[in-house]
Amino acid sequence: MKKYRICKTCGKVLYAEEDFAEGESGNDYCRDCADEFGNRKRYSQIVKDTKELLTSQMGISEREAEETAKENVSRIPFWIQQEQIFSAKKNIIIIDTGSTTTKALLLHRENEEYSIRSLQFSATTVEKPTEDVNFGVLASIKKIETDTGLKLLEPDSNETNLNFVPDTICLATSSAGGGLQILVIGLTLFDSASSGKRTAFGAGGVILDTFAIDDKRSSLEQMTAMGILHPDIILMAGGVNGGAVSPILRLGEILLLSNPKPKFGEKNKLPLIFAGNEAAQYYIAGLFQQKFELFMVPNIRPTLSQENLAPAREKIHKLFMDNVMEQAPGYAKLKSIVADEIIPTPTGVIQALQLVSESMEKNVMSVDIGGATTDIFSNIMGYYFRTVSANYGMSYSISNVLKDADISQIKKWLPEDMEEDYIRNYIGNKMLYPTFNPDNAYQIAIEQAIAREAIALSKNQHMKMNFNTDNIGFLDKIVNIQRDLSKISETFFFEKALD
Repeated sequence: MKKYRICKTCGKVLYAEEDFAEGESGNDYCRDCADEFGNRKRYSQIVKDTKELLTSQMGISEREAEETAKENVSRIPFWIQQEQIFSAKKNIIIIDTGSTTTKALLLHRENEEYSIRSLQFSATTVEKPTEDVNFGVLASIKKIETDTGLKLLEPDSNETNLNFVPDTICLATSSAGGGLQILVIGLTLFDSASSGKRTAFGAGGVILDTFAIDDKRSSLEQMTAMGILHPDIILMAGGVNGGAVSPILRLGEILLLSNPKPKFGEKNKLPLIFAGNEAAQYYIAGLFQQKFELFMVPNIRPTLSQENLAPAREKIHKLFMDNVMEQAPGYAKLKSIVADEIIPTPTGVIQALQLVSESMEKNVMSVDIGGATTDIFSNIMGYYFRTVSANYGMSYSISNVLKDADISQIKKWLPEDMEEDYIRNYIGNKMLYPTFNPDNAYQIAIEQAIAREAIALSKNQHMKMNFNTDNIGFLDKIVNIQRDLSKISETFFFEKALD
């Protein structure tokens, strides 16, 4: 007897591959219930999609369409179950297990409204001697209990057995597998390599290096650099559809000779996603299929004026979920105690931005500045973007901020009586001793000045990478979708064309 799968959200029976999200028969959701990454759509997104469908096909008002959409969605089995679960809970714990720090946030319900009661931190315990993220999770939750006086865990809970009291539920995000590290290869830095970087950043990745025929390195230098890296995934692009094939194969040969090794040595093959000229796929398969775990996706740059990042981004995201996050010690145990799927931290930030943008009906940008990198997230007119400025941070990369911003820019935020040598010495020492915390007003002022300039530099990179409209025809695409020039002119900056 033939077995059929059922969508875990709406209960629809899935017969053929095209019924599944991403067209993959192993997916847990149908194509209507999953987002572009293959994850379950948010409630608000399903309502929005249903509302737009009803408005366009039935010609009813937006208000009536929204009411009908909410009524229909409320009948979907998953959302019925979620409403029942959350209506019975007074406490929601949200855990984020990062590479170095585990954060725990408590939402407590009073009078039918949730509010933030406590936010606590503990070290992420992925290293010896514990090698189990659940130790850090337990420590963070214990701190919340101490801070609030609320009982969240059962008395028999320990690091290997986390049990929550009946009125408490737990959700989680994670980047504790060390983050998604990607090696990007493109034909030229300005075109396909740039599109590859946007794809990698949009999938929540950190780029180890970017290679192209015009990156000013010799073939030997490229081969040596590729060989010492240990990426989780390689993303290779290059060439418009129907364009030249030989330059792409030349880069492929350099990659093959460099023999890069995966971050985790037990893997036999390193995942490689080819998202370039579709005419080159046959030759790429012959070149790589024995050496790498090869995946073919549609070209991210099918023409010079078009980008198609979604398929490659979806594949990166799926590989990240299946491989990288699973590497964090204790991750499987953590999955069993949370009430929903654990999602990558950058994806959680993007979804939060989408919710904020929808509720406020405004464009939103957020910044996450760390010791080595600064992440910029934005949600502009319903489109989300992310960039990671890997050279700007508050400790390991602090000297890069000084170099690129210049001392004059740093000094303009500081008291006039502060000596330049003192500023330079503090910045240099902070790079050498990254865990040092400022202990006087002058040092705090320097760190705040550095943070201002790191954010400014990272924002400029974010804007140039995602909104340089002369490069990829992005503005035209938005115009065709939104038909609202006034909003567009308010949203984007324009670079003066060079004569």
